[in-house]
Amino acid sequence: MVLNGERPLAVVFFQTEAGNEPVRSWLHGLPKEERKAIGEDILTVQFAWPIGKPLVDSFGGGLWEVRSHLKGKIADALYPA
Repeated sequence: MVLNGERPLAVVFFQTEAGNEPVRSWLHGLPKEERKAIGEDILTVQFAWPIGKPLVDSFGGGLWEVRSHLKGKIADALYPA
């Protein structure tokens, strides 16, 4: 865990050529408690990287997923690292 406030992993949302951020739009459409859970999981990964299962898993080729467990469903966020 990094204690000096620096995040070893940056979070950058995918942006289309038109400047839209579909993932951010999807997040804003979720209930507050789900947004909070996903945000906390991403923050954990940012500060505790490298981290493994069950929160993070590799797809191979440098592509990873953060798996947030929500009530009755799972939300995956993909990122290169």
